[in-house]
Amino acid sequence: MIQGVDLGYNLKRYGQWCLITGASSGIGLQFAHAVAQEGLNLILVARRKERLEALASELEARHKIETRIIVQDLSLPDSTQRVSSLCAGIEVDMMVLNAGFGFYGRFVDISEDELARMIALNCSSVALLARRFLPPMIERRRGA
Repeated sequence: MIQGVDLGYNLKRYGQWCLITGASSGIGLQFAHAVAQEGLNLILVARRKERLEALASELEARHKIETRIIVQDLSLPDSTQRVSSLCAGIEVDMMVLNAGFGFYGRFVDISEDELARMIALNCSSVALLARRFLPPMIERRRGA
């Protein structure tokens, strides 16, 4: 449940595996708990290995699901290809593409490198992961 809110769906109708980016904290962490409660297996993606390992252990024990962790900074070049390669052999049926960050303060004070990194994570990685995982879902006629 996300802070006590039932998703209200039978998520298993989409399949068995859900890919969640940004899974180690915040909204991604809450989605990991909510989706695990529905009985789907999880592929958890984030930068912090220790948090992913702890989360995977907790969800496996509590919900009797399978998990895979992928330690990856999705703002880096070729990161989405790496995630896709590490998911080979798993039918990803659902995606929660949640990884992202922002800056506080004036836009003109953000460096071009920081802005490029934010766009890579918040926009490009979402589009590229969707592009990689959607075609098999369309072919199977299920997914979310």
